Amino acid sequence: MAPDEIQKPKKPSAGVSILAGATAGAVEISITYPFEFAKTRSQLNRHLPDSKKLPWPPFPSKEWYTGCTTLIIGNAVKAATRFVAYNGFRSLLADEEGKLNGPRTLMAGFAAGVAESTFAVTPFESIKTQLIDDKKKSNPRMRGFIHGSTVIARERGIRGFFQGFVPSTARQAANSAVRFTSYETLKGQALQWSGQEKLSSASTFIAGGLAGIITVYTTMPLDVVKTRMQSLEASRNYSNSIACAVSIFKNEGLKVFWSGALPRLGRLSLSGAIVFSVPTFSQIIELQRTQAALNAFIVKLRQSSPEERQRLLDSAVDEDGNVRVSPGPDEGPLPDHEGLRHLPRRPHQGPVETPIISSEDELDIAHFISVDDAGQPSSFGPSSALHNPARSETGLSPSRQSATQDNIRNGLIANAALQRHQEYGLARLPAIDGIPTELALHLLNLHWARQHHTFLLTYRPAVMRDLECSGPYCSNFMLNAIFACCSKFSRRPEVRDNPDDPTTAGRRFFRRCDELLARESLLTKPQVSTIVGLLLLGSTYNARGETSKGWLYTGYALRMVYDLGLHLDPKQTTDSAEEIEIRRRVFWGAFVCDKLQSLYLGRPVAINLRDSQVSREFLDLYEEKEPFLFPAISSVSSPGLPEGIGDAIPLHSVSTFQQLCMLSKIMTTIINRFYVVGATFSNAQNSLQQVDKALQQWRGSLSADLDFQPWLSPGVPVPRQPPNVMVLHNLYHSLIILVHHELCIANPGVAKPANIIRRLVEANKLDLMAEEAQTIDQSSFTFDLDAILNMFPANQGPDVDFVMPGYRMGLDYELPPDPLFGLMDGPAMSFDLETPMLL
Repeated sequence: MAPDEIQKPKKPSAGVSILAGATAGAVEISITYPFEFAKTRSQLNRHLPDSKKLPWPPFPSKEWYTGCTTLIIGNAVKAATRFVAYNGFRSLLADEEGKLNGPRTLMAGFAAGVAESTFAVTPFESIKTQLIDDKKKSNPRMRGFIHGSTVIARERGIRGFFQGFVPSTARQAANSAVRFTSYETLKGQALQWSGQEKLSSASTFIAGGLAGIITVYTTMPLDVVKTRMQSLEASRNYSNSIACAVSIFKNEGLKVFWSGALPRLGRLSLSGAIVFSVPTFSQIIELQRTQAALNAFIVKLRQSSPEERQRLLDSAVDEDGNVRVSPGPDEGPLPDHEGLRHLPRRPHQGPVETPIISSEDELDIAHFISVDDAGQPSSFGPSSALHNPARSETGLSPSRQSATQDNIRNGLIANAALQRHQEYGLARLPAIDGIPTELALHLLNLHWARQHHTFLLTYRPAVMRDLECSGPYCSNFMLNAIFACCSKFSRRPEVRDNPDDPTTAGRRFFRRCDELLARESLLTKPQVSTIVGLLLLGSTYNARGETSKGWLYTGYALRMVYDLGLHLDPKQTTDSAEEIEIRRRVFWGAFVCDKLQSLYLGRPVAINLRDSQVSREFLDLYEEKEPFLFPAISSVSSPGLPEGIGDAIPLHSVSTFQQLCMLSKIMTTIINRFYVVGATFSNAQNSLQQVDKALQQWRGSLSADLDFQPWLSPGVPVPRQPPNVMVLHNLYHSLIILVHHELCIANPGVAKPANIIRRLVEANKLDLMAEEAQTIDQSSFTFDLDAILNMFPANQGPDVDFVMPGYRMGLDYELPPDPLFGLMDGPAMSFDLETPMLL
């Protein structure tokens, strides 16, 4: 990376300069317009006899903002033109190092002033001046920017918009030349005097203000002539600009050329400080690129050998001591830093339907990552005005990435084991957020034994560590949310408001959560711990029947997920292994909670498949083989080795949660294609086969450790599974029911299901007279048809004199079989093991 290979910095684009200039102009005029009004009014009043001079309007009043709209539009165009022209001429006149000397700066400023006067200043200044001049009449004729422009065009034509073109152009050229030259000179002197490489914001503000003062008194005569030539009486009083200047000198004196100087001084001093203090977008992006290059260079130094490191340092510093670390044209981009690794983008090839099950690496999220003013990644997509694209860089090679993954996995597991040992130290705390330590640890143990293993929202090593040191991953709000949600599992009376009423369990923790939300304004300060607490409370409130509160709390959490950028894989924004693990777990936990709640309440999902791209690869596998302890054991407060540990079964927490994430993706498709407002019966029918196939693929991908199909091996003792695995299977079978539920409702053969039941009984040769099975490992499965029939109300219609045993309302044996179960057009479907099952 030799210095002669360094790429020359790219010139700022016109769009960037226009946007920067327009923004600076809008800020400037919104603050300084009363100065402009006072200046123009003073210049128009000065040539009138004392008897005709109008008094100043009261301040503040609406009259002080006459022509404000015109100047806002015109000043935005003017500022944009000024910056575009100045950047363009500066680039043309710059030397090989991109610098300008004094004469070249003057030339660039003069050319920029001519351009802005021609295309922006004269038309809008003419409209503004005539609006202010008209306003001082007893019967004003112009009612604003649009109406005034119409009157001017109708009565004076195109010339009415270009009155005073010569003095306007001369003033703008002089303005830009003097302003930029004086600013650059003052800035250089300040840097030389301070001995610093960069001016502070205060110094920049002062330099801009002084440049404005110099500009005012240098160019004020031109401004007075410009205003007089743009007045309503200009065509009658002056033949041209020179005649106007001569008339003012002869009839009013030399001093009049500086009328309105103080208001203009106030405006230009303030506007100069504002414009030069606000950096352009091109400057911001260039600083971000420089910072990224320096960061990447440091990473490359760290990864290099001593010889390579010395070569890089020698090539990065030139003979003058300047540091240049931009990548050369033959080297490609530098290594990534802070995890800002951008996958190569693929061209978009038309609309693509989001697949139900997709690869983790199919989508590129690099262009959704933004870098804020502090250089930190943030979540503003390409459509956002706040989006600043991060630098595109390459990632590690596959072999290095694999080795790194193994090291990260081993490090996380080792840290989890070490942190588990350090949890014993928590018992020495006198209290945890005002709760006796023994009770708090009891509730935490309930959480770690139950809810935690279903959603993996709480990363135990970080939570228990930060519990002791008040770190970011264990806030008091999240802690009380855990206590509130786990209290229902505890038999201890001290967790209840009323010791005799189990329904009061955890109420004081719920109240504490509400108190913390309000007192600390947590809903306006997104944090990972707040997201976790809100999700836990949202699920618990739904279980308690407070669905509105649960829905809203979950909604707040899901919005925070987007605000913190958790919907984008954290490997793109950080290289902290623990943070990557936490952010992935919290996102997928939130994703699952969103789908379960939407399905339960029959409402739209908040996070769709197309709205996120987060890997389901969790590297901390410490809890994968953790034993499941039965409730009587898991309620023990101290983390010792409990009696009966030999009967424990592995929880398979991580792999179960990964499968739950996959199932939730399918669940999203089911909700969006079957249960949203816009879903139709025909669309549901068309999607049935695809969703069925996805469910079968998911079911077939389960490992033997997560399998649970006792009916496939009658007579063999059923292996036990922990609750989180059973929840997974319950959800799977529930989804099968829900996939076909809407189609069943619309099908008369299922709406009156007796015929289906009878055909199923016949097809599978079920023994309806067998005794009811008493154990789960029975050799043959039976069921009671009478019990099924008795679930339907007896038909007591007016034409029925008596009710036959087993005859129930809604049972129509003559209806055709339901095609959904394959009983319409073919032979009865057998449910033996050789027959592929549709469900």
